[in-house]
Amino acid sequence: MARKSIFPVVATIAIVGVVLGVFYQTVLRDSSVSTNTMTTEQAYADLSSKMKRIGVQEVTVTPQQLDVSEFLDAKDELPDIESSYPFVVEGTGEVNIEIFSSGEKAAESGSDSFLTEMAKKFNNQHNKTTGDKTMSVSLRSIPSGTAAEYISTGKYQPECYTPSNTLFGELVKNEGVELTVETDRLVGNVAGILVSKKTGDMLRADYGEASVNTVLNATIDGKMMMGYSNPYTSATGLNFLLAALASSDSDNIVDAAAVENFQKFQANVPLVSFTTQQMVQSADKGVVDGLVMEYQSYQIDPTLQRNYEFIPFGVRHDNPLYSVGNISAEKKEVIAAFISFCEQNKAVATKDGFNAMDDYAYTGKEYDGSIIAQAQGIWKEEKDSGIPIVAEFVVDTSGSMRGEPINALKTAMINTIQYINDDNYIGIIGFDSSVREYLPIDKFSLSQKTLYKGAVNSLDANGNTAMYNGLCVAMDRIYKKSQELGGNCTPIIFVLTDGDSNTGYKFSDTKDIIAGMNIPVYTISYNYAADSLSELASINEAASIVGNSEDITYKLRNLFNAEM
Repeated sequence: MARKSIFPVVATIAIVGVVLGVFYQTVLRDSSVSTNTMTTEQAYADLSSKMKRIGVQEVTVTPQQLDVSEFLDAKDELPDIESSYPFVVEGTGEVNIEIFSSGEKAAESGSDSFLTEMAKKFNNQHNKTTGDKTMSVSLRSIPSGTAAEYISTGKYQPECYTPSNTLFGELVKNEGVELTVETDRLVGNVAGILVSKKTGDMLRADYGEASVNTVLNATIDGKMMMGYSNPYTSATGLNFLLAALASSDSDNIVDAAAVENFQKFQANVPLVSFTTQQMVQSADKGVVDGLVMEYQSYQIDPTLQRNYEFIPFGVRHDNPLYSVGNISAEKKEVIAAFISFCEQNKAVATKDGFNAMDDYAYTGKEYDGSIIAQAQGIWKEEKDSGIPIVAEFVVDTSGSMRGEPINALKTAMINTIQYINDDNYIGIIGFDSSVREYLPIDKFSLSQKTLYKGAVNSLDANGNTAMYNGLCVAMDRIYKKSQELGGNCTPIIFVLTDGDSNTGYKFSDTKDIIAGMNIPVYTISYNYAADSLSELASINEAASIVGNSEDITYKLRNLFNAEM
């Protein structure tokens, strides 16, 4: 998620997030849509005035030696499956199979609930195996990449796995897990790029056609802004990453030429989104001219069809269904029966937007799991196009965070040291009734890492919640560090809180400053979902995430692995 570094772009993420993108002034240079009420200069002048009323205590911390044994492995980072991904449908038959499914077909209700509906109806039939035992299906809705991690690490293993496409299946097989294709198409779908009608006309006029390669070329040439989803968790995002790397040389997507071309492309990418909804909102506001989405989602939304055209790309999203490991004969019988049942009811899937664009066929090269994993690694290293991130962690240390919340946060923040690139600049601000600077922003060298660990372990919870005072201090510190770096950086602020601000400056006092300084605010709230935090995140196209002691380490891992 490269964000253009034209400073007056200060990024803020309220612990949820990762700063993703180019700053508003840059992103909106060709757009009539703008929510800014101030210039950057005016915003910083207002911020400087507010800073005069904020007392900042500088905390002296003792550096603490890093111990890699404190870092969790991928298996231990994953949250308990029952609390984080409970059953959407739970089967009670004598022979039951459990399925991990991608979300576009396993929602509790609505147009994304085809597999949910099928599982319920299948279970209600009480079909019998040849051994006269009742059959049933249990279903969990899990993002394709997250499901792959549960399976490949051995944290949890279902009988079946149906991601959106084959790419995460290849990654799982690359980890030595036995996957057997039970059907290569449960329901048909296609990944695509949505471009505005205006952008589609530009592509045909300037490049001869609207295709994935012309979108990539137009992005490199600065003629459009492209957004896509995280390729570590999203099947569509991973598909797009491979297409981007293959645009220069499909025979070797991990060679130097492919990486160089990807760097050029990524330099003009305003955001890699945490959620599809975030991406759609950014497109609606004119922040991006193109975004990735599956055809099923596009087809069922009249607004999207009216405003965008769909450009298919990459491998098909035909939702293959794999069996995992060594499955018994009677469970194989249930799997086959359920696949047949879904096939008999494909009209339901068609009604929900699936099974369209069957004329689209992928003609590119097939990649095995080792190459796909290398592609993800390239993205991690090159997504910022050599531009360092300057980040402040703005941490709620009010009394309500005492005990389990602050301890879970400390564990998560220390664990994520392993996912922050050394070239980035990191600082820590704490806020309760007052504001404390635990770690001045500096390059994330080994010495800064030891200070970071010491700062995190110094966090103590007490007092009220002056969140916006903390945000003001973070913006001020980031601005000054950016000036030191000549503006050649991507500013970010991570804010984590478990509640609304109740002292000091208010949202209304700071929202224009945040907008005027082009600050994306990603909020990760602890056991607390609030409209106010969503509104804060929405100012500059960020996302709002809710975590808890069970999953906060995993969510921060995903965030920093992808963004830092």
